[in-house]
Amino acid sequence: MQTKRDYHRQEFRNPFFAKRQAEGHRRPFIFRLAAVVVFLAFVIWLQRSGTFQIQTIEVRGEPVVGEQEIKDVVSQQLGQRRWLIFSQRNIFFFNTEKT
Repeated sequence: MQTKRDYHRQEFRNPFFAKRQAEGHRRPFIFRLAAVVVFLAFVIWLQRSGTFQIQTIEVRGEPVVGEQEIKDVVSQQLGQRRWLIFSQRNIFFFNTEKT
């Protein structure tokens, strides 16, 4: 007994190419997620590292305004936050234009 051929169901695919696995779609997502985690860890390390913290304030060559006044303004700014997240005690996040 012969099987009846269906000429309307057209399924064209190359049998030599394997089907793509669902895992292949997850790989870029996992890579991006890992990159974001590494970047956030680096930023947190910059923020928390004692190497990049401002510890002393030195004033040079300002005869008009007193040295103590400048230190008070800078100390007040060191207590504030930049972009609502980062402490300005860090040398990378200190706003020099505001002082």
